[in-house]
Amino acid sequence: MSAEHRMPYNTRRKSLSLAELGIQVPKRARTVSHPSAPSPPGTVAEGEAPPAKKPKRSHDSPSSPPGTMSPPRSTTIRINACPPRRAVEHTPPPSPGSTRVATVDTEGIGDDIVVAAIEQLQKTGNRPHLVKELAAALAPAVAAIEKSANPSALISSRLTAYLHRTWPSI
Repeated sequence: MSAEHRMPYNTRRKSLSLAELGIQVPKRARTVSHPSAPSPPGTVAEGEAPPAKKPKRSHDSPSSPPGTMSPPRSTTIRINACPPRRAVEHTPPPSPGSTRVATVDTEGIGDDIVVAAIEQLQKTGNRPHLVKELAAALAPAVAAIEKSANPSALISSRLTAYLHRTWPSI
């Protein structure tokens, strides 16, 4: 870099006040919008003194005698008298029924969880709609579901495997 391109003075890390630049700023009192904010020096109007700071309180302060604490606040707990709504109420209504009920032939299915799920859904009109609720309904009937650490995942994986099987040609 040549000397011609350098600036003759360093402008970094210099602090300039507006008064040094010839700009006059009118002095005025603090605004009401920030009453608790400390005013920077030079903004307090003449004749006014800045507000005094509050002294810090310590826990061992001699100003309040020991043992005189404010009474504890009472807490009100409300208990909802309504019973919790079941998740089934949030499911869509059953499909309009036909006079004939179609049944699935479970003879060739070799999976007891898939058979139990199909029978439960046929018996209850395609309810429950959630796998978690289906797991709760099938747990007493199928030992594998009852013993599973994650019965919903077990039912879901078995039904998915059943649906993705190779379908026999008709």
